Amino acid sequence: MEITINRKKVQLQFGVRFLRELDKTDGMEIQGQQYGFAIQTALPKLEGYDPVTLANVIHAAAYKASPRPSFEAIDDYLDTVEDLEGLFNEIRGLIESSNAIKLASKKLKEISAKNPQA
Repeated sequence: MEITINRKKVQLQFGVRFLRELDKTDGMEIQGQQYGFAIQTALPKLEGYDPVTLANVIHAAAYKASPRPSFEAIDDYLDTVEDLEGLFNEIRGLIESSNAIKLASKKLKEISAKNPQA
């Protein structure tokens, strides 16, 4: 997927490297130890249309961009994008269909279906 931030095209990629990058901003830390789990918390937040999570996802997915857009630039982009709901849906669809993520996404949906109040 490609988006334009500050008139610069930015390629977004949603593979294993994306997960590593997302874990840096949204991963769990317990007693100083990093445990990942960012995608498990990000997917439900994206379904709830959380713009901060979307900004973190875009930043992580833009890992190959040189220079990578800053969080400030991404925030400004999200504040002005014409179809924010469409952007959420497109990114969520790409994430959920990614080979590296589709199994985790499937399992999260199964857990949610079994326990709808979780």
